[in-house]
Amino acid sequence: FSGAWPSTMDVTVRVELAERTLDLTVTEQNTGQVPTPAGVGWHPVFALGGNRPDVRIVIPSITKVEIDRRTGLPTGKTVMTGGTTSDLIRARGTRLDDVSYNDTYTNLQSGLLGDGPIAEIRDPMAGYGLRLIPLTANIKFMRVVAPAGERWISIEPDTNVDDPFGHEWPNPDDTGIVSLQPGENLQWHVRLEIFSLATLPLGPTANNPTTTVTNTGTPQ
Repeated sequence: FSGAWPSTMDVTVRVELAERTLDLTVTEQNTGQVPTPAGVGWHPVFALGGNRPDVRIVIPSITKVEIDRRTGLPTGKTVMTGGTTSDLIRARGTRLDDVSYNDTYTNLQSGLLGDGPIAEIRDPMAGYGLRLIPLTANIKFMRVVAPAGERWISIEPDTNVDDPFGHEWPNPDDTGIVSLQPGENLQWHVRLEIFSLATLPLGPTANNPTTTVTNTGTPQ
């Protein structure tokens, strides 16, 4: 920025790896003397191990940002996803098939147990799935990028929408960008959790003399 960066900000990234989870925490602190705008996002790209059309995804939202097809920029409005290929809230997941996705989802819904909004990628051929779990309430948007024909998918947990300083947004407070006063900080925390698509083995009984494992991830 040729020396014209508008603020002084310290950014700390902490990564914690466990047996089945990876926690990523980003903290931004305004160490300058004037208020500064702040937001955090992440653009992870996940390789698909199985057959792309069979992969299922879950996004906990029924609305997305409307895009002006002429400019490729947001219109400042949201639209319902019900009845469209962008509807990804089904509990068992929606097959990718040959559909391309490039959408930012809004109004993220928490689970039945109040455990926050959870996105999932389920790969039945590989036999496992991946959960993306926002752990801070300021993560209000998830952008899904999955080009047809490609063997990868990106689910971005973001505090703010695309083009947050654009004139299309009637209320700047709706964009997710916050103004940090000197000394204030913004924290963003996400967990990735891998899980098996197979049920737990059944113990031997008189009616079930051998232990079996049932794969529940095969699409119907």
